[in-house]
Amino acid sequence: MKNPIENSLLNYPDWKRFIESAETLLKKKTLQEQSTFLVEQMEELFHLKATIWFAHPLFPLPGEDIPDLVDAKAGLDTLVMDTFADHLPHFAYPNSVSPSKLDNQVDLLRAALPLICEDLFLGITLVSPIDSQTFSIQVITLITTFLSLCAMPIEIHRLGALKNWRMGQISIVNEVSDKITSITDIDQLCAQITNAIEEKLHYYYVAIYTYEYDNSLICRSSASSEFEIGKAPRVAVHINEGVIGWAAKHRQEMFLADVCQNSIFKSCDQLPDTQSEVAIPLMIGDRVLGVLDVQSDRQQTFHEMDLVVLRTMADNIAIAVESAHLFSGLKSRKDQITTVFEISHALSSILDLDTLLNAVVTTIQQRYQYLQVNIYTVHKGRGRIIFQTGTGEHSQEYRDAYLTFDIQDKQGILPWVARESRTFISNDVTHEPQYRLPKFMHSSTQSEIAIPLQAAGEVVGILDIHSDQKNAFDESDTFFFEALSAGIATSIRNATLFRAEQFRRQVAESVRDIAGILSTGSSLQELMDRILEKLHETLPCDAMSIWLTSSGEIVTNQLTLAASRGIHADQLPRLLHTDDTNSHWIWNAVHSDQPVIRNKDDARGPLGEVLNLPDNYSAIAAPLRAGGKVMGLITLVHHQPDRYGSESRLITQTFAGYAAVAILNNRLFSSVSEQAWVSAVLLKVAEANKEARSVEDLSAKTVRVITELIGCSTCAIYTHNQALNIYERQATHGFLPDSYPVKVLPEDQPAFLFSGKLHSPIAASFSHGEFQPGGKNNHPSGVILPLIIRNQNLGMLWVGNSDCREPISGDILHVLTGISDQTATAIENLQLIENQQQDAYISAALLQVAQTLGPLNDVNAIMHCVLHLLPILTGIETAAFYMQSPNFEGYLPVTASIGINNDSLRAMGTQLFAGDFPLLDLLTEHKAALLAPINYHQRTCSQWTSVKQFYRSKDAISQKPQEGGWLIGIPLMEKGEVFGSLVILEKPYSGNMLDKRLDLLAGIGRQTAAAIQNERIQNEQLENEKLQQEFHFARDIQQTFLPRQLPLVKGWDVASLWQPANQVAGDFFDFFIPHPDTFCAVIADVSDKGMPAALYMTVTRTLIRSFAQENLPPGEIFKKVNDLLLQDNPTGMFVTSTIIIGNRHSGTVQYANAGHNPPVFCGRNLDIRELPKGQTALGVIEGQNYQNHNVDIQPDSFLILYTDGVTDTLSPSGEVYSLKGLSRLISSTRLNRAANLASALENDLMQFRAGLTCVDDITALILHRL
Repeated sequence: MKNPIENSLLNYPDWKRFIESAETLLKKKTLQEQSTFLVEQMEELFHLKATIWFAHPLFPLPGEDIPDLVDAKAGLDTLVMDTFADHLPHFAYPNSVSPSKLDNQVDLLRAALPLICEDLFLGITLVSPIDSQTFSIQVITLITTFLSLCAMPIEIHRLGALKNWRMGQISIVNEVSDKITSITDIDQLCAQITNAIEEKLHYYYVAIYTYEYDNSLICRSSASSEFEIGKAPRVAVHINEGVIGWAAKHRQEMFLADVCQNSIFKSCDQLPDTQSEVAIPLMIGDRVLGVLDVQSDRQQTFHEMDLVVLRTMADNIAIAVESAHLFSGLKSRKDQITTVFEISHALSSILDLDTLLNAVVTTIQQRYQYLQVNIYTVHKGRGRIIFQTGTGEHSQEYRDAYLTFDIQDKQGILPWVARESRTFISNDVTHEPQYRLPKFMHSSTQSEIAIPLQAAGEVVGILDIHSDQKNAFDESDTFFFEALSAGIATSIRNATLFRAEQFRRQVAESVRDIAGILSTGSSLQELMDRILEKLHETLPCDAMSIWLTSSGEIVTNQLTLAASRGIHADQLPRLLHTDDTNSHWIWNAVHSDQPVIRNKDDARGPLGEVLNLPDNYSAIAAPLRAGGKVMGLITLVHHQPDRYGSESRLITQTFAGYAAVAILNNRLFSSVSEQAWVSAVLLKVAEANKEARSVEDLSAKTVRVITELIGCSTCAIYTHNQALNIYERQATHGFLPDSYPVKVLPEDQPAFLFSGKLHSPIAASFSHGEFQPGGKNNHPSGVILPLIIRNQNLGMLWVGNSDCREPISGDILHVLTGISDQTATAIENLQLIENQQQDAYISAALLQVAQTLGPLNDVNAIMHCVLHLLPILTGIETAAFYMQSPNFEGYLPVTASIGINNDSLRAMGTQLFAGDFPLLDLLTEHKAALLAPINYHQRTCSQWTSVKQFYRSKDAISQKPQEGGWLIGIPLMEKGEVFGSLVILEKPYSGNMLDKRLDLLAGIGRQTAAAIQNERIQNEQLENEKLQQEFHFARDIQQTFLPRQLPLVKGWDVASLWQPANQVAGDFFDFFIPHPDTFCAVIADVSDKGMPAALYMTVTRTLIRSFAQENLPPGEIFKKVNDLLLQDNPTGMFVTSTIIIGNRHSGTVQYANAGHNPPVFCGRNLDIRELPKGQTALGVIEGQNYQNHNVDIQPDSFLILYTDGVTDTLSPSGEVYSLKGLSRLISSTRLNRAANLASALENDLMQFRAGLTCVDDITALILHRL
């Protein structure tokens, strides 16, 4: 079976020409020739116009001119694009109407036919008629057959061209690879590659970019057909910028067939003809080493096979670049190791630190030509980083500014390196937040590396290198400088140790010299000068000074300048005070255990202020401590900052220790000498005090000793009179006759008051006999010391100088304080001795008075004896006794006296009533001794009554007496009641003397009162004994009037209870039978007690019995008795009573009540009630009538009569027995006999009192009807 092509050829008469055309087409050498020949054959064979497009991606062919090309974006005729899309023929019909069925009669306007060889879509042929408007579809079959035959030669040509091109490209790749394999320099390598690619492949521009460690792209080499070799432009590119930057950023190839159609492309003025570009990343594994960039001045230049070749070249170039990098790194590392060895070897022999550091920076600068090479030393003790040396244009500025940094500064590269002990690199300092340029300069630094210099694990310095180029330092530089830093640090450490050893030897020699000075016994001033001299030779300083305390303790809050060097002493203040804000850091050093280094923010201090040093100057202050005390401090200053560190602190402390020991020894010697002198002075004062016999004698000897031994010009002692609130002058010495201090000063005298309140010496001045606190010009100045012991102010001591410009020194003041303490003790001892003597005399005098008055038993004899003893014992010359009148309504005139004439006695009259003699009235009222200051005229006895002003003893002591002395009244008392007074005329004493004399006089008064009281007690005892006998007799008489045995009444049971409160009672009862069928019961209570009540009771009983015999009713009996009692009753006594007259057969009783407690009735059913009350008591109202009351007494009923002594009985708690208690007793007692109830009542009252005595008579009469 024949294929369709054969069938078509057989049907065409010129089929041989189709075969010949195909053979001719195969002979054509280029694709363009084949395309032209094929178009010509189509016109010749078919009379049709033909246009041929070769299809992408099989075309274009590398190395050939590109004919018409069709791809998906070509935008050609619709028929062409449809055929490209589906690889099928497409036709254009007349009138644009497609027939429903294709047959041989259909005409065509145009036809697009695919050019296919063995399923390879090679292109499209568009045919259209030349002369006519249409052509028949029958021609399409022949054209298709013809194109099928021609497709084979075109494919054969395409395959041959590709083969030849591949062989050429492989040759080029091999040639380029051969050239770069032997090149180790990366720049030379890149130049060879770019020139070879441009030369062999003839591209418009070729460049190689390498990826640097700081993520930047650098054009290593470039070549261009438009420029001579080596002169092609090197375009600067940033990451992610342009085609090259995009490829580097994304690690992907970027191909632009037409750069104008892509926004990623970045045009370059130096390469204006670029039309297409490819950028291929140079990668080893995942690492991007750079970018191969190839540009063409034509669009669609890069064939797919070109890209394959370029990719292959990119891989080879990446390997070559990596090899060059490795070789360069090894060579650089070898050179660095060699350099490190050479520099370290050269530095190891240098032991001078300054020479060493200069050699380091000079060597690095000469080899590498950096902008700056600096070395800083790190001082952890000071917390500072200090510039030492450097190279470059700013090194001298650094030296002049004494450039330093704080290690703890949070901003700055150098502090960070010192703290972290790590290298710091910044390849663009303009964007580095840690970079800090000194304020005093400007710099062109672009990159900086700082390497810590570590030795024995400690950062001793920092190597700081600056470059004026960005990205100047990489990892190899870090390796090199870190390796070099170890040798530099070791050399610095060795040089530092060598310098330290030299320095220690110098310090040791200086210390040995100081020790030698101490052993020679030089003066303190010479010693301090030598210490400052040696310290100046040892430590850098511009000036220094020594400040001392006054006593080894900071008590005065001030320091005194003792020595200085580098500055004249007159330029400095003599004293430093704690409140001086300019010296606060110095005072911190005083209270510190070790030297204190000044911070730049601290106050300037005295040396810095006087020398006008800059604010950041260096200073150190070391306390002078010895024996646990602060002697002072040494201060050093230097105009440069950060000159003192931990080593300076130790050295300063050593010198300060020697200085402190020397000062302490000097002070100890001075103190021993001073103590010896003080001891001699105090011993002399003690001897003077020992010989003194009185305060006056003591004061005189003390002021004399003070002026002789202390050397003061004036001295005075005042003692404190607490009673009068004054200071009394006791002794003076050194005062001129016309300038003696006043004899008496008030207690609130300003100077004395101030010193007494402070309990410490105060500065004072003396002028016109007065003392004033504080000094005054042209007036003698001195000091006032309080004489205080146990917080008691005994007086004041004044010590003064005639020269007001010479104040009392501290040493003298210390001695005077000791003397004042001794004097105060001596005064207290003398006062105690004086008080003891006075107390002993008072006791002896009172004993004498007691012994004298003891045997006396007559009041007049007692008073005359006391008056006789007063002049002897007290020196009293005038005194008088005033005794109260018997009725206590005033005083009798002078009972006994001395020193008062008879006329004065007669003038007093016979009796003194209230208001006649105010003193006596007040003594009776206040019952305490009183004193009245009197004038001389009032000393006469007749004038005593005119004295109106009086004081108690405690108030009189503090009063100043008048010239007449005191009129003293002493009450004579018995059990708090005044019965007389002793009035004495006393001399004008005051204070303690008056107090002691009052004690003696009061004692005599008490002795006198006691003696008089004893005499009266004896008389009263005799009278009491007589009265007791009378009471016994009266009691016997009273009992005879009471019924000894109650009469028996048939049908009645009667019992009684009688307990008198005194020996003679005021209560009574009676029970008798006035008539055969009646009985009479009486109970009564007299308003008084004792003998008068008993007698009144007897009279009343007799009257009641008498009237009861007359068969009168009870009320009438009381009326008659009341009238008789009122006839003669001067005492006003009265009687309450109840009388009962009962019928012993019927049980009916009739009673009357005269103000007495109502009787209590108790029936057989224990119904208890009070009977009605009666009228007024007997003996009160004349003509009083008394009502009669009748009561029927049933068998087994009781009638109880009682006095108020029963119901008013009190318990220890104050509770009253009351009628309630009586009713309770009746209810609780078994009522079968009257005697049982009486006995129960007696026992119940006794238990209720619980041991208390009766305050009233208790009487009860109980009637029980059987």
